[in-house]
Amino acid sequence: YLLLMHPRLADAHLKGDLHIHDLEYFGTRPFCLAEDTVLLARVNGELKLITVKELLGNLNYRLENGLEAARPLNVEVLTPRGFTRVVKVTRRRVNRILRVVTERGRFIELTADHVIPVADLGFVRAGDLKPGFKLHVLDSSFSCVLEGASAKVNGVEVTPTLAKVVGFFVADGNYNYEEGGFYNVACTFGLHQPALTEFQSLVKELGWRCTAYSHEHRGNSSAQLFVTGKEVFELLKWRLKVKGEGAPGKELPSWVIKLPREELTALIEALIEGDGHVHVSKRSGALISVSSTSKVLVQQLHVILTLLGINPYVYRRIRAGTQAKKKSGEEITTKHDVWTLVIQGKSEVKKALDLGLIPPSIRGKVSEWLRNSRFDKKLRARDNVVRYVEELPYDGYVYDLY
Repeated sequence: YLLLMHPRLADAHLKGDLHIHDLEYFGTRPFCLAEDTVLLARVNGELKLITVKELLGNLNYRLENGLEAARPLNVEVLTPRGFTRVVKVTRRRVNRILRVVTERGRFIELTADHVIPVADLGFVRAGDLKPGFKLHVLDSSFSCVLEGASAKVNGVEVTPTLAKVVGFFVADGNYNYEEGGFYNVACTFGLHQPALTEFQSLVKELGWRCTAYSHEHRGNSSAQLFVTGKEVFELLKWRLKVKGEGAPGKELPSWVIKLPREELTALIEALIEGDGHVHVSKRSGALISVSSTSKVLVQQLHVILTLLGINPYVYRRIRAGTQAKKKSGEEITTKHDVWTLVIQGKSEVKKALDLGLIPPSIRGKVSEWLRNSRFDKKLRARDNVVRYVEELPYDGYVYDLY
C-alpha cells in the first residue's frame, strides 16, 4: 500500500516519523477512472447508475497541490465492501489510458497507475496486468442493491407502460423540436417490426397524440412515429432526463436502477425489442443480442443484467475506422466502435425469458427451443479473468476517488 501514496509519506511512515492508521485504505479505493466509466452510486441516499463524468464532473473544483480537487457531499460508490462514502475527488487530464477486458467482455478504462486487486497477487498496477490474471468484478451477489426500489422519479410515477416507452425511446428515439415552436418526440422503426405497433399501443394507452410517417416511397422500409406536444417533450427530456443525442450518446437515465423489478424489466425488454435481436434456430440455438455505438449504454446493460442474475458476454464487433459497405453498396468508414452484448446458453436465455426480457413476438419460439434443447453449453469464458489490456488515445479527465 505504501507504493500507492506519495514517496515522502511512505518514507516517513517507514522511518516512524509518522504513523498512518488503516494503511490498507489506500489499496481499496478506485484510482484514475475515465469519464465514461459507469458506476453504481448513491447520491443523497438515492441509487443511480451513472458515469463518472455525470457524477463528479460538475463539482466545485479548486487547485490543490497542482491538481483540481473537490469534496462531494453525500456521494457513495459501490466497492467490494459495499457502498463507501467519497470524501474527496481529484482529476487531471491525460492523453493515454488503458482498457482492461476480461474473457467475457467486461471492461474498464483507467490509467496505467491505477491499482487493481488481483487474486493471489494482491494489488497490481493496471499497466502490469497480464492475460489470465483474476480480478474482482461485479456479480449477482450485489443484487441486494436493487432492493428498496421506487417508481417515483422527480414526482413522476413510472408505470410499466411508461417504462416501456422510455426503453423504446432509448433504443430508437430522438427529440425533434424548435424552442417556442413545435415539440416532438420521434421514434423510428422498421415497417414490419413488431415494436412499431407495440409503441403505438403504448402511446395510445398513455393518452398521447401520435402521427406515423412511412418512408417506403423513398425505398426505405421504415416508419417514423411523432408523439406531439410540449407536455410529453418536457416529461421525457426535463423531468425524466431521458437523453436523445444520437446513437453514440445513447444511455439509460441514471434512475432506472432504482425501479421496481416489473418496471425495470419492462424497460429492458422494450430496449431489446427496439435495438436488439433475438435469434432462434435448431442449429445454433437461441441468443439475445444488443449492438450499439454507445459504450456507456452497453456498460449499463451489463451491470443491470448482472444484478438480475444473468451472465452476458460483450465484444467489440466493429472497430472505429473500419471500411464497410451499406446495404446500398456504398462504401463507408465507420466513425465509432460498435459494441455487442450477448445473452447465450440455455440457462442464461431461460433466465431472460423468466424475467420477461424477451419480446412477446418471439417468446413462443424461445420457449419451444428451451423445451426441446437437451444440453446446456457451459460458459467456458470467465467474467473475472483478464483477456487483454490495450492502450488507447484519450482526451479528457481521469478521476481519483478517495
